[in-house]
Amino acid sequence: MCASDLHVRRCSVCGGSGPFGADKHAKDGLKSHCKKCCAEKQADYRKAHPEVWSNWASENADRLKKKDSDRYWSDPEKDKARVKKWQSNNPSKVKTNSIHYNLSKYHLTPEERDSIFEKQGGKCAICLDLLKTSRVGMQVDHDHATGSVRGLLCVHCNTMIGDFREILTRFESAVAYLRRGRITDLPPSPRIPGISRQPSRVRNLLYRYGLTEQNIQEILNRQNGCCGVCKDPLAMGPNMHIDHDHSLGRKNGLRGLLCRSCNLGLGHARENERILMSAIEYLRRHRASLVV
Repeated sequence: MCASDLHVRRCSVCGGSGPFGADKHAKDGLKSHCKKCCAEKQADYRKAHPEVWSNWASENADRLKKKDSDRYWSDPEKDKARVKKWQSNNPSKVKTNSIHYNLSKYHLTPEERDSIFEKQGGKCAICLDLLKTSRVGMQVDHDHATGSVRGLLCVHCNTMIGDFREILTRFESAVAYLRRGRITDLPPSPRIPGISRQPSRVRNLLYRYGLTEQNIQEILNRQNGCCGVCKDPLAMGPNMHIDHDHSLGRKNGLRGLLCRSCNLGLGHARENERILMSAIEYLRRHRASLVV
């Protein structure tokens, strides 16, 4: 047995056998504390002095980013497994970090978010449905032109505003479109098997709605070749969607042809005129407050 086997290095804190981190100032090039004890000591210090760590992290953001990048690219699969393991062991921290990161995009603190939540009575600012207290269930809405926060919305209303590009005239046109109702006087057109040369998606739509290409062309002519809501040019293809009243079914509730964004917007508005009108008032109220 050699002399080196008789001496086993021990951590000066827990008495464990390591592993140990590097220390260029030590005679043997290793720290006196094991990696686990060093991590715990550092965590305690960060908790006791959050401002010190925050200042250091902001001043060394590029250094930390490079360190994370180097660690990832040295062994991507190992780093992914490390992150996944940490997330599974710390679900509450994952949720908190996700919420804080989402709020930081809008320069909001959790306290400011809670204040807006209380002012809205815990309800979506547009549809007035109760908000779910999660990042997905309660979304921060902001003006994309100014970056200012407008309020808290449910996922449906927040997505609806994006679908209609925050353009008031599109909301007003959507209300008029719903009030116009379904198409009841579409002239019959004979279905000729095998005549369609359209992509399979379009052929499937025509079959599901009991329509022919001639029917589609007739509706497009009535809409002047445009989407029934936003009035943007519309043609047979992936961007064309057949819209119908869901309470009446596909073949009895046909309303018209829409672009993808407007079709999604009506869906997120639950085909509800009240929600669309509320969205109009919501956007007008915010713009009026900016002018004042």
